[in-house]
Amino acid sequence: MLSIQRIINSTYALLLALSALSTADSLIAGEARPLALQKFSEGFVSPTTLIPLRDGSGKMLLADQIGIISVLSRDGKISEKPFLNLTNRLAKLNQGFDERGLLGLALHPKFKDNGKFYLFYSAPHRATAPQDWDCTSRVSEFKIKSDAKDEADDTSERVILEIDKPYFNHNGGSLAFGPDGYLYISVGDGGNGNDTGKGHSPIGNGQDLTTILAKILRIDVDNGTPYGIPKDNPFLDGKARPEIYAYGIRNAWRMSFDEG
Repeated sequence: MLSIQRIINSTYALLLALSALSTADSLIAGEARPLALQKFSEGFVSPTTLIPLRDGSGKMLLADQIGIISVLSRDGKISEKPFLNLTNRLAKLNQGFDERGLLGLALHPKFKDNGKFYLFYSAPHRATAPQDWDCTSRVSEFKIKSDAKDEADDTSERVILEIDKPYFNHNGGSLAFGPDGYLYISVGDGGNGNDTGKGHSPIGNGQDLTTILAKILRIDVDNGTPYGIPKDNPFLDGKARPEIYAYGIRNAWRMSFDEG
């Protein structure tokens, strides 16, 4: 996956830069202390998200683009049983290269109490979409099993949002809860190139406030059916989609919030 390769390249560049700075500082101090990479875990196809399970165990959840979420121990060992297997709910992925799949994973801020988590994945083209479009991006809520804290209940899916896409690429797919408790969702521009082609506005989806493609969305998953709109979202005048929090962002792969 191209986006993953970019992240890997950027990570290596950052580590090399940090290593150089560390070495330079250490040389000034009279000692060399270079940084090094260490393999933590392996056996995945195209990891997209790695987050702490937040149950006090030190375990982590790793989402793989092919639709499997694994539980990792503190030392990187993979649990025999996956946390969740979504492979039968995904659009058929291309061999070799694809930007679709299981792209986002976020735990509810009160996950330890309610066991809720959220996924962004590429579902098959739904019947209500134009026939020549490619797939439907889906944001769904799931819950963990009541008797197994490190295993999800695959029957608990509550579909929150579906977004039809004309092409397979430019999905966005990042999910993150902000310090305000709301869920932020990055949505790509629909694909193809240069924000043009079928399903693209004449002014580009990034600039068109009547579509949620090419946007950062902000919704309230704790209120409303299937979700609520925060009262301080910026576009509540009826002339734009109220879910929109930021626009002009064609394909945000990842986003995060400073905790400092």
